[in-house]
Amino acid sequence: MKKIYLLVITLATGLTQAQTDFEDMSLSPYFDGSDLSGTDDGSGVYSSIYTENNLSFNTTWDNSLGIYSYWSAGWAFSSLIDSTLNTEQQIYHRYDKTNNLESNFAIGESGSEITVNGTAFFSTLQVSNNSYAAYSMTNGDSFAKKFTGKDWFELTIEGFNGISSTGEIKVMLADSSNITPNILETWQTVDISSLGEVTKLTFTLNSSDVGNWGMNTPNFFALDNIVFNITNGSQELSKINLTVYPNPATEKVNIPNGIESLEIYSITGSLVFTELNPLNLIDVSSLKKGTYLVKAITGNSILTTMLIIK
Repeated sequence: MKKIYLLVITLATGLTQAQTDFEDMSLSPYFDGSDLSGTDDGSGVYSSIYTENNLSFNTTWDNSLGIYSYWSAGWAFSSLIDSTLNTEQQIYHRYDKTNNLESNFAIGESGSEITVNGTAFFSTLQVSNNSYAAYSMTNGDSFAKKFTGKDWFELTIEGFNGISSTGEIKVMLADSSNITPNILETWQTVDISSLGEVTKLTFTLNSSDVGNWGMNTPNFFALDNIVFNITNGSQELSKINLTVYPNPATEKVNIPNGIESLEIYSITGSLVFTELNPLNLIDVSSLKKGTYLVKAITGNSILTTMLIIK
């Protein structure tokens, strides 16, 4: 599993087309953070960030529950494929009835995000059903109903530039257009170019099968082959570790002199704090307990560190 905690930002002088397909990852046969290779926030919750071609994907493993520990947020990465739906609760399998044996891909939960180290114009990406979700919709399980022609399972992809939404794209992973539900059985290429220039993509799942505790349909989908143009140029900002103290912190954090821009991101990639030309002492008392990424820009340098709020 390749984890990169430093962000790379380049000056906007042109566009470079890229594709993220997860093929550089060494999987045996999946990664979900359960090896505890991520950063512990002090409570037993481990966070990792995988970066490929200036796109960052977070993984959170909650190890605070002992034998009940679980992959709790973000992305898992896998090479497992299920073509039969003979087995339920295969969280790390992608469903592909066509037996398309293409290798690595990502499994996302509702609320998963892709953050861009800079800005990007996305062209297309591919989505498909997760085996656990497809099995549940086809057969029903102890939590969810077997789908009929009236049921649906929908993925919403939303773009953001900073905190502003640039639009939404909706993809039906199962639709209600037939008497028998049409459940997506292989990769579907989705055009998301209408989202424009973005700094982040978010992914949200919704289903017709909803109970007292929310959506009953298993909360997973598969993602691969993300094609985009990243904003970049010939002058790359140098990367330096940022020193802040105290760390862990509760209310105030000291930062170095001369910082032009300071941003703090949650482990899911959400921007939770930003300030231009900040003072040496910043107030972080409004942040919830957890692990954050701090990014500071000064001159031609970008400085980063992980900050724990306790």
